[in-house]
Amino acid sequence: MFGGKVTIANRYDNPAMNVPCEFHDKILHATLEFARIAVMASDIIPKNPKDAGSGTGDAALSLDVSDAETGKRIFG
Repeated sequence: MFGGKVTIANRYDNPAMNVPCEFHDKILHATLEFARIAVMASDIIPKNPKDAGSGTGDAALSLDVSDAETGKRIFG
């Protein structure tokens, strides 16, 4: 859709992270890069595992732009 590059850097599968096994395939750090913009994403492990998939904040997104003008164009 964006014609960019997706990189999945880490998942929650490191035993030292001490997360429940059902979250081991979730994404800890991922990036979508396109048009000099980077969208960074992460699955959020809920404090209460029963809340997983409830739509109450299961993911976090961050946006990185190459310069202030690009940011102004996007968020204008």
